[in-house]
Amino acid sequence: MASATEVALACRRRARFLNQHFERMLRRSNAVADRNQIVAGIFVSYYAFYERQLEALFMGLLTGNLKHPTAAVKPLATFASVQAADVIVRDGKNYVDWLPFDHHTLKRATVYFENSAPFDRLDKTQRRVLEELGLLRNALAHQSAHSLRRFRAELVDGNGLPTSQSNPAGYLRGDYSLGVTRLNYYLMASVGIMNRLCT
Repeated sequence: MASATEVALACRRRARFLNQHFERMLRRSNAVADRNQIVAGIFVSYYAFYERQLEALFMGLLTGNLKHPTAAVKPLATFASVQAADVIVRDGKNYVDWLPFDHHTLKRATVYFENSAPFDRLDKTQRRVLEELGLLRNALAHQSAHSLRRFRAELVDGNGLPTSQSNPAGYLRGDYSLGVTRLNYYLMASVGIMNRLCT
């Protein structure tokens, strides 16, 4: 049986690789539009990967294929197979959303895990980071008036950002702190969150 910490390690490896790739690509491209495309592609692909890792953690713990290091993590049901658990959790749908976290993963954890553990471990700040990931993903992937309006209202308006950071890709390329872009911050923060769930 594999350890749940392997899921967090996979997120760490992917985030590190994407940060390095981002830095290499930025050195090769001077055009703002190109840089925005690079950061958008990196972020959206990481978001999809991260959502799959949440699913891997949830389903692995539920089926006993992953072992959590704390004894408090206890599924409320047992399943004859991974396939049986998958059918039940999907509840007739072709796929299952895991983000937004509170609306999907945490809600689902209340049904399948005693005290929702370990999915109940995230504090308000960590859950807000996951919410921001979703806002950015929707604004980048859909570029709809609604998703862009929500992005601006929740992350841009009133924060005194330069115009170049008023769009999702520019926002991610902007500095979170000295020498740390927001892309880097979100990747590393999400790794920390996954580590919290897995340890």
